[in-house]
Amino acid sequence: MMDGWTTKLIRWLLYGSVLVLGLSFAVGHWVAPEAEWRVVLTPPTPVVSGGGSVWFVEGERGRLVEFGAGRGWLDVAAMSPWQDGWRTRQVVGRWIEKEGVGSARIHRASGLARVSYPDGFVLDRVEMSVLPGGPPCWVEARGDVVVFCSTGGVLYRYAFSGSRHPLAVGGRDPEPIAVVRAAGAPEVGEIHDLWRPYGMGGEGLYLASVRRPGARPRQATQEIWWLRLSEDGTELVDGGRLTEGEAGWMARFPVLGRRPSGGVWLAYLVREAQRPDWTLRVVPVEWEPENQSAPIRVSGTARDLVDGCAGSPPAFRADGRRVQIVRPEEGRWDARPRLESVELEDEEWESSRLARGLGVRPELPAF
Repeated sequence: MMDGWTTKLIRWLLYGSVLVLGLSFAVGHWVAPEAEWRVVLTPPTPVVSGGGSVWFVEGERGRLVEFGAGRGWLDVAAMSPWQDGWRTRQVVGRWIEKEGVGSARIHRASGLARVSYPDGFVLDRVEMSVLPGGPPCWVEARGDVVVFCSTGGVLYRYAFSGSRHPLAVGGRDPEPIAVVRAAGAPEVGEIHDLWRPYGMGGEGLYLASVRRPGARPRQATQEIWWLRLSEDGTELVDGGRLTEGEAGWMARFPVLGRRPSGGVWLAYLVREAQRPDWTLRVVPVEWEPENQSAPIRVSGTARDLVDGCAGSPPAFRADGRRVQIVRPEEGRWDARPRLESVELEDEEWESSRLARGLGVRPELPAF
């Protein structure tokens, strides 16, 4: 008799343990760990997205890991610069849901999705009246507030938790809040890219691609700017032009990288407005984030390195000696991306091997 009761007791204890573990796992996803549990990881994980797909670039060999968010279309995404107490991170990107098949598909809903990585657990799908046009940036390195540019070139802020909005529900903003220009801030045109130098200092500093006001679409000129937002991401308080754009030329997807000597370079893509492919351009800069009036300044000559890039942000590798670019596979812009690394020469541009198209080394995904 005792053996039977002992067996039942052990069995119920096992069932109880499994239940507790399951509840703990669920709570860990639905209730975000406190910010102090989060550890900022640098450099940030590069993300390649477009056409409804998202790939993360992992490891020194540039392993491509495809990532989805269940129902709907996810792209123009970014990964959180932090890892939480459950050793997970979060992915925030544009979410689009459609109904029907083929040419009969219709738009049903769109907005931002927040997804746990690497398990793919969907934390939020926030339907919005504005459509995100680029990857978001986290306002605080350990927080749950992001800023993003819309397809119309307007900056918005959205808090997934900790909102102080009077109509907030469950700590979330009721809708995206447009970033306003503070008194004395420069007039800025449409913003079509936004990038944050995580781990490099400079709280509130961002890089952006800005379209000159008043330009017609076929004569659009986009330039690289630095922007400074308020601590809560609700105001644009300062900014300045980094590159002088030529009429009809576009400069987009700016990123910073630290070289082995400690110097900082700016990398971005340029093209004529009516051409499909992009050229990688790099230039040395002075990075002084504590300088309120000019935290970043171009300090050298810009060079074009590689043609035929896809419209995806470049990324400096951890060693600071290479810049990773994305190429379309066999000329198809809707195919799985192919990564290549561009070898960077010395910082004084003393080598003649920086001629266009040289120094490119294909990197095959190591599956």
